[in-house]
This record gives sequence, C-alpha cells and structure tokens, in this order.
Amino acid sequence: MKKKLIATIVALLLILTALTGCSVGDRVRGKKKSDILSASPEGYKYNLFTDDTIEISGCDESKLSAKLTIPEKLDGKKVTDIGILAFYECSSLESIEIPSSVTSIGALAFCKCDSLKSIEIPPSVTSIGDSAFRGCSVLESIEIPSSVTSIGYSMFGDCYLLGSIEIPSSVVMIGDGAFSGCSSLKSIEIPSSVISIGGRAFSDCSSLKSIEIPSSVTSIGDSAFSGCSSLKSIEIPSSVTSIGDSAFSGCRSLKSIEIPSSVTSIGDSAFSGCSSLKSIEIPSSVTSIGESAFSDCSSLESIEIPSSVTSIGDWAFWDCSSLESIEIPSSVTSIGYQAFNRCDSLYEAVVPYKLNYCGSDIFPEQTKIRDHNGNNRPLYNTSGYYEYALLNQSYTILLDYVDYSSGNQSLSVPERLDGLTVTGIGKYALAYSSRESIEIPSSVTSIGDSAFSGCRSLESIEIPSSVTSIGDWAFWDCSSLKSIEIPSSVTSIGKWVFWDCKSLKTIYFGGTEAQWEKMTRGINLSTGAEVVFGGK
Repeated sequence: MKKKLIATIVALLLILTALTGCSVGDRVRGKKKSDILSASPEGYKYNLFTDDTIEISGCDESKLSAKLTIPEKLDGKKVTDIGILAFYECSSLESIEIPSSVTSIGALAFCKCDSLKSIEIPPSVTSIGDSAFRGCSVLESIEIPSSVTSIGYSMFGDCYLLGSIEIPSSVVMIGDGAFSGCSSLKSIEIPSSVISIGGRAFSDCSSLKSIEIPSSVTSIGDSAFSGCSSLKSIEIPSSVTSIGDSAFSGCRSLKSIEIPSSVTSIGDSAFSGCSSLKSIEIPSSVTSIGESAFSDCSSLESIEIPSSVTSIGDWAFWDCSSLESIEIPSSVTSIGYQAFNRCDSLYEAVVPYKLNYCGSDIFPEQTKIRDHNGNNRPLYNTSGYYEYALLNQSYTILLDYVDYSSGNQSLSVPERLDGLTVTGIGKYALAYSSRESIEIPSSVTSIGDSAFSGCRSLESIEIPSSVTSIGDWAFWDCSSLKSIEIPSSVTSIGKWVFWDCKSLKTIYFGGTEAQWEKMTRGINLSTGAEVVFGGK
C-alpha cells in the first residue's frame, strides 16, 4: 500500500513537472542543461541554469559517503537547489549536511532514506517540498530553520523514530499529513504563528501525550489528531470555529476535552472511538453534531446537548454503551439513522414532539421515549409492508419496505401512508429490493443515502421532477440498471451514487451540461456512464 502511495505521489509530481516545465528553478531562471554527471566531486547528477547555478537532480549512491556533506559547488558551479527525488531511496545515507548555498529542497528529495539518522538544514533554506523526508524511518531529530514558513504535505510522514522537533515561529501552516505516523513523537510545541493545522497533520502519533494549540489557529483539519492513542488532554483555543471530520477519532486515552464557544460545528466522526471520554460539554454555539461524531465513546456517561443544535447526524452516539439517559432539545429537527443505537445502558430518552426528519432505528429497543411534556413519543409506524417516521407533521419519510416479492414485479411507492404525504425515501429504505422497476411518487423531494443500494434486479426507475436531492451511495450495486433519467430539478447529488452499477451505460440529465458540472464538481459518482443532457 505504501509503495503504491509513493508511486502515485511520484507520478503526480512528474506530471506536474511535465506540465509546468520542471522545477521552480527552471521556471524562474531557465534551464540550460539537464542531468549532467558531475566530475568534481563525482556521484551527483545536476541541472544547470542560465545563471550558472545548479540544482541537484539525482545521485549515484555507490559513490557517496554514508556520512554525506553535500558540496557547495559542483564542477565549480554553485549548488542552490536540491531537486525533486534527488536522493530518493538512498538507503545507505546515515547523515547529511546541506551547504548554506542551498535555498530550496524539492518534493521527495530525501524520501525513504531509511538509514538516515540526522540531517542539518542551513538557515539559507526557505522552502522544503512535500514529502521531502517521508519514510526516513530512523530519523530521530531535525531542526527546521526559522527561514521556513510552512511544513508541507507529509513532510515528515512515517518518520517512526522522530522523538522531538521544534517548529520555528516563522511557520504559519502545518500541512496535511505533515507528521502522520511519527509514532515516537511524545510532545510538540506549535508556535503562535501557525494559523492552520492540516488534515492528518499528527494522525497516528501514538506516543503523543499532550499538545497545546495556540490561539492563532482557526481550524483543525480532518483527522488532524486521529489515532493519537496516548493523547490524554488537549485544549482547543477560542479562535477555532470548526473541528474537522475524524479530528480526534481513535484518541482512546483522551479523558476530557473542552470545546470553546467559538465552535459552530462538530464534524463527522470527530471524537469517534474516544473510549476513555466520560463527559463532554457541547457549547451553545454548536448548531450541528456530525455523523458518528461520538460513536464508540464507550465510557461516555453523560452529555448535554444545547438548544442551539438543530441536527444530530447518523450514528452520532452509536455504541455509547455507558450512556444512561439523553434529552434532545426541542430545537433539534433532524435525528439521523441509528443515532443512539447500541447504547445498551440507555433507558430513557426525551425527544422533540415535532421533527422534520427522523432516521430508522435511532434508539435501542429497551429505551423509553417520551416528549418534553412527559408523554410517550413513538417514532415509527407501519402501514402494510411499509415503515415510516412519525414526525407529527402532515408529511412523513419512508424508512423501510418488507419485500416478499419474487419474479418480475414492479413497485409503485405510495404517495400517502395513513393520510401522511411521503416526501422522502430514507436511508436504506428500499435497499436490496428484488423489484425490476420502481416508481417514485411526485410528492418525494429527497432520496436518501443508500436508498436503493443492492437492488441488483432493478432495470428501470422513474425519478419525478419533484426530487431535488439524491444521497450518497443511493444506487450502489444496482448491477442491472442500464440507464437512468435524472430530472433538472435535482440540484444536489451525493458521492459514489452509482458505485458498482456494472451495466449502467447512460445517464439522461434533464438540465444543461453547466448545471451538471456545477452539481457534480468534486464528487466521485463512481461511473463511466455517458451523460446525455436535455433529457431522454
């Protein structure tokens, strides 16, 4: 897996190099000659620029000393850059001294130098490329000069023995995966100059026990501290407004955390698997609790949800096995799929009388559910083979359908159930149905995540022009579906919608190409089907 990742990174860098005309030095100074073999001293390849400066582009490892001092000059010309992949996988190198003539170190320059124990970077260096020291698995310490302003993508990723590092006050950004997998790193001080901590920046730093985030930081990226299994405490400053997805997931030693009142959203899986966390106070600034935000927090005994919260995501508190009671404020209008399921100690829950959305299997069977007036509050009802949500509104969400059919039968979803208008097809509602065709009524405005997943016999489905959103994985594994019509009314479509739809050849979209591109930009639909615009 790691070899594939490195190969992918290398390929992307080579593509970028080809598109942009090689290195930064090439673009600024103009390259005169490429990949010249050095004569004095031997063992290097270099690019010569029009200003007669040199970028080291590669090396002959057999001609280099294990304790390497990179020369200030090659063939009488000044070395100013260490290029992309220059010393990549030079496994015999044990120490490196970089001369003060060098101003930049390229991406992957020393990546996977797995015998490298120390490296000296001079203060002349102002930029260090992505993954420059990634996979230097025995590197124990390194000093970053104060001339460097950012720590790039995976710069020290998988430096397993890196026990300490000092980040200079010149650094303003810690990039994605910067210290990911540094399993020996016990502590680190982030200077007040840093304003952002990237995704996976410290993920799987399993020896990290504490960290102080300065008040200059405004965002904590996705999975920033995930898998920091020794982390016992962390203080989030009031400057932070959002906690990213999986930011602290798997921090199983974390006993307490204070979320400041500046935070307005808690991302998906933000504290998932924090099994030592006993209590947490959510500030009144938070309006949404993400999917699986506190799932598998098995020691969590109590939590107070403030009246500012309007939505609780799918599996938000799933498997919080020590949680005994919960009161959901009346401000909450949406409770996701299995939000409190497998909370085996949960004997009582207070739920708003009115809801706009309610997923299936929210609570375990033993939980007594009542409203804020103390009355019993059933969440579901059945009509024939259908299960639907009791929202105490004029409408409902279809949650499940028990399909006993066999053979080539079609299904028409009813527009009303017990007098309530069906406006949504919920998560997994019609999943694994054996029907060949399904008709959705014109009352429906939303199709939920995985709503039709696993419908392997489904050959045709009619989506009405009332539908505005289609959720993630909605038609996953509909292996017999050859074509589908999506009306122009749809303005939101989820990721991996057509994953494993092996027979899907054509998507007919009722809108324009511009509308389609706007809706699907950055979304992987997982299909190679042709898209025809303007409808069928």
